[in-house]
Amino acid sequence: ENVIVADLGRLSVKNRFAKKPFKSDAAIPPVVDIMTVKLTNLKMFRTTYKDGQFRGEMQLLKPVCLDLEIQRNLSSNWYH
Repeated sequence: ENVIVADLGRLSVKNRFAKKPFKSDAAIPPVVDIMTVKLTNLKMFRTTYKDGQFRGEMQLLKPVCLDLEIQRNLSSNWYH
């Protein structure tokens, strides 16, 4: 059988919270959720799967790394 394989390599997810500086009359500072996602050595290849083994890999995507940071404001009173 012909198959496409996506090897996600190493996946790292970190999460932290931070208070952000602000200029306002509000007593509560905005709290931000900061999530960092890293994919290291992501690969994609085409191969044949037979008798429980992969045979003859053909690279579709060179190994890549991806770093992503997502910041989300958790302070609902800043939206009103």
